[in-house]
Amino acid sequence: MFTKINLALKRAADPAIFKGDLLGNYGSNYFKCPLHYQLIPSTVLSLGPNVIRWVDSSNNLSRAHRHTHETANLNFYIEPDGGLVTFYNTKPTAQHYNEADQPYVDLFSLDDLDYADSFGAIAGDTFLLNVKQPHRVSNIATNSRKYIQVVWRTKSYQQILDELNQI
Repeated sequence: MFTKINLALKRAADPAIFKGDLLGNYGSNYFKCPLHYQLIPSTVLSLGPNVIRWVDSSNNLSRAHRHTHETANLNFYIEPDGGLVTFYNTKPTAQHYNEADQPYVDLFSLDDLDYADSFGAIAGDTFLLNVKQPHRVSNIATNSRKYIQVVWRTKSYQQILDELNQI
C-alpha cells in the first residue's frame, strides 16, 4: 500500500523555478514540472515513469478513492502540511461511484472500507504509494500541501518497489 523510500530530490524544489503550467485540477492542482531532470534522481528516471508533476493540494479532506489510470506514485514531499494519508481495504460488498469532477478515480463511501494503515510525511520524505488501493488525505493544517509526484501507469506498485530496492 505504501513504502517509505530512502531517496531525496537532487536540490531544493523552488516553485518559482520548478512549477510549470497547470495540467488540471481534480481535487488538487497538477502542474507541469518541466525541469524535473534537475530534481529527480536519475535512478528514478531510469524506471520509466509516465508523468512527473508538481502537486499543490488545496483540499483538506479528500474523499476515499483509488486511481483508475495510475498504478503507483512516488511522492517527494516538499510541504506536507500535516497531511495524513490513510489506506483502506474494500469490504466484500463495497461499491464505488464516479463523479464528473473526479474523472480519473473511483470514489468510495467510508462505510464500504476498512482501515488498513496510514502515514504522515514530513518535508524531505519520499513515499511510494499503491494508488490502486483506496486511500484519502486528511488533517492538512493550512489547506496547502506541496510535493513532486512521479507517476507510473503501466508498471505495478510491486514492480516499482522491487526496482527501487535494487538501486
